Amino acid sequence: MSQGFDPTVPVFGSGLQSNPVRANLNALFSSNSGNTAPSNPALGTLWVDTSVPTNVTLKIYNGTAWVPLIFHLETPAAVTFAGSQSRFVFTQGPPVGTWVLVHNLNCFPSVTIVDATNFVIIPDTIHYDSANQITVTFVVPVSGQAFVN
Repeated sequence: MSQGFDPTVPVFGSGLQSNPVRANLNALFSSNSGNTAPSNPALGTLWVDTSVPTNVTLKIYNGTAWVPLIFHLETPAAVTFAGSQSRFVFTQGPPVGTWVLVHNLNCFPSVTIVDATNFVIIPDTIHYDSANQITVTFVVPVSGQAFVN
């Protein structure tokens, strides 16, 4: 069952809703849309950041900061998920058994490994050391590339 919001119910002055309650309901209805972040957000609060009209961004409060979820660009119907515009390519020249990929994408991205002849290969392990670094190990030394996105 879909749910909707009727901003006219209850009617002002009906005694069922004060101006602060109506303001809070309108903020929820608009996903806190505006050019400044909501004051006193709770964990999981959504905010549609309109401070840059050509790059409207849906953000979520993670308890300490606002994190982008979706970007909406000027182009009609062009929606991009946060982080999807970023990628990193790591090239390993001489064959080695361990590759350390410092990608600085601030996320835990997917990784595709190809050998020097551009065949996709499966490493022994892929370890996410942090949101910005991955360590890839191989049973035998390998040269090639890692595509991180």
